[in-house]
Order: sequence, then C-alpha cells, then structure tokens
Amino acid sequence: WCPACKLFVPTLHTLHEVARENEVPFEVVYVSSDRDAEQKARYMAKSHGDWLSVPFEDTATRDALKAKYGCFAGAEAAGFPGVARRAGIPSLVVVGEGGEEHVHMDCDPATEIDRKGDAILGEWAQFAWQAA
Repeated sequence: WCPACKLFVPTLHTLHEVARENEVPFEVVYVSSDRDAEQKARYMAKSHGDWLSVPFEDTATRDALKAKYGCFAGAEAAGFPGVARRAGIPSLVVVGEGGEEHVHMDCDPATEIDRKGDAILGEWAQFAWQAA
C-alpha cells in the first residue's frame, strides 16, 4: 500500500478528531486509488474510521474528481490523458459548496499541515459549507 499514505493518514485522522471535538466544520471524503474494492474496504476499516468515501464501484465520480483536481496516483496517469497531474497521492483538496477548489496540497509529505498543526483548521474554516 502507498507508503506516503500510511504516513499521512494518522495526521489527517488527528485533524478530523480535533475538528469534531471543537465543532469545526471539516469532513473528509476519500477518493480511492486502491486496486480493487476489497483492498479499499480493508483499508477503510483499518485506518479511516467513519470518513465519507466515494464508492469504489462509482468509477465515473472517482475519475471526474481526480481529473478536476489533478490528483491521482502515478500508476493512474495513463487513464487521464491531457490532465495536468498537480499532485499524486496522498493529496488534500479543500472544496467549497459549489465544487470550487480553495486549497490544494500534495501531502507527500504533509509539510504545511505538520508545520501548522491543527491551527490549519482555522484557515480552512472560512470555506465551510453553509447548512441548508
């Protein structure tokens, strides 16, 4: 499994927990680059907890998100001809209600998050979706 992802997931998990504890609006939506549904299911159960996730079988949505934000594994690059790969995996994109990108970061390594710690949640709070 992706070595950089193994290093990044605990950091993201901590951010998610801090956000929940402090009622900061922050949600993780996992877009899989796993090889198959079983691999994804094992990884989600082991490392991700209750994060949201695009279903593995929904390749159209997964591929559309990867193409829109330019985040996909190097091994997937051939499947995205003409798409500029802005970051590999792991990556983090803070997305607004309309799908607009506010923050885009390559998390191999997660230098900015490591440097700022959970204070980075305050920076991202301005992009929180409004309750309907």
